[in-house]
Amino acid sequence: MLQTASPTRSSRPRLTGMARRGTPRQESERSARQPRKIQSDTIHLVGTIGNQLLWPYATGTGVAGLRIYFEPNARLSAPTWPGGAIKWESAGYAKNNVIIDGGTNGVIECTANGTLLANHVNSCGISFISASHLTIKNLTISNIYIRVNDASNDQVDGGSAIYGSTGDGPYTDFTVQDCVIHDANIGINAPYTNGSARYSFLRNQISNINWGIGSGSASTNATMDNWLADGNNIHDFANWDAPSGYEAFHHNGIFLWGSNGTNAFRSWTISNNTFGPNFGTRATGGVYLSSYGMTGAGLIAKNVFIGSTSNGLLTVGTGTGSVVRVYNNTFVCNSTANTCINIGGSSASAMSVDVKNNISFGGAFINGNMVGSVTLTSNYNLAFGFSSGYPGVISWSTTTNGNAVSWANWQSTFGQDTNSVYNKNPLLDGNCKLQAGSPAIGAGTSLLSSYTSRSDLDLGAYAYSSVSALAAPSNAIVIATQ
Repeated sequence: MLQTASPTRSSRPRLTGMARRGTPRQESERSARQPRKIQSDTIHLVGTIGNQLLWPYATGTGVAGLRIYFEPNARLSAPTWPGGAIKWESAGYAKNNVIIDGGTNGVIECTANGTLLANHVNSCGISFISASHLTIKNLTISNIYIRVNDASNDQVDGGSAIYGSTGDGPYTDFTVQDCVIHDANIGINAPYTNGSARYSFLRNQISNINWGIGSGSASTNATMDNWLADGNNIHDFANWDAPSGYEAFHHNGIFLWGSNGTNAFRSWTISNNTFGPNFGTRATGGVYLSSYGMTGAGLIAKNVFIGSTSNGLLTVGTGTGSVVRVYNNTFVCNSTANTCINIGGSSASAMSVDVKNNISFGGAFINGNMVGSVTLTSNYNLAFGFSSGYPGVISWSTTTNGNAVSWANWQSTFGQDTNSVYNKNPLLDGNCKLQAGSPAIGAGTSLLSSYTSRSDLDLGAYAYSSVSALAAPSNAIVIATQ
């Protein structure tokens, strides 16, 4: 059932926002059957709704704008949602100043869509076109497509929980916060175009996906400013593993790109997130920064990466003139054949990368290829748990061929990590936090000029605290400390 109310009147849901042609009961029944074209400042979703909610004609008014609110236990539920459970009818309708609020337990779900289920349809939770001041919060979007690991006969894309189309203009001030998203190809797909700015993805729980959050553009002259992902937990990608030779799925927690030479992805911050574990076999990076259009300044800070990926847990392949700062991250790589930080690759260009105050536990600390034009500054880090053979602790090459570099050579010839901690166990607990006696405590350098939220000199995502750690979350790995 769907109800509307005006925020200037009683807060009790009433059918005051639509033109009436019959009795209130008739209008209520009609609304439940066909919830569309409603003009009101507040739309209340009540009970279980099996019809698509087409985006209202009217834009929101004032700062609060249009609000779509899920009352307790409300859900949009259907076997599939091919065009989106909530969808704009057309780019021509006004669509600014909108809040979609899941309330206490609002849900959008598919009930029979996936590899082993009755339907195999690309579906979507929320589908929208270019917007200003759009916020989606407190909502669970689930089972858009439930895929089975390595399903050789399932090449359905699967769709996105939240999908944006650039349509007739840019997005600005787009926020997704405090949502739970699981079982979809892409959790949040948020492209950009000319004039896009201020995207924020905050405290979301995203799992059983191919990509967690993706933002990119191949459009001419597309621009993005002030992109932020903070406090998200993105994990479990393996059910989107595909058979060898089927290249549609490559897993990433966050994937940012600008694939046209005239793009300008000008600023981004990725902080306080957890990526992994369970990346599966087709993951290219927990965070993957790709291609020539990423020409601005980026900060990758205080994140935890757990698992292994084919490129690197963090892969940096940005454009000419880009400056990427990698500060106070904790990398726990569960394979010594893989890499914590990968720099360069086929998109290598004249970029600068600053790596400080990080912990690398397992795998190579840094792997770089085609790095002839890369300016790297790496210092005040800790590297431990790497292999004695290739790739070792460092692999650095101006070609596509790997070139293992000893730590001594890395310091003397390359001038890197002269103040870093080498081959000492950081003593991490099951939450990737420092324990008493860790050599990472106080081993860093002050970065207050770069970001102001950490005044300590401890390495890694978490400052040391003598307070007993909380119990490890269910998806944490156990790290040996001996």
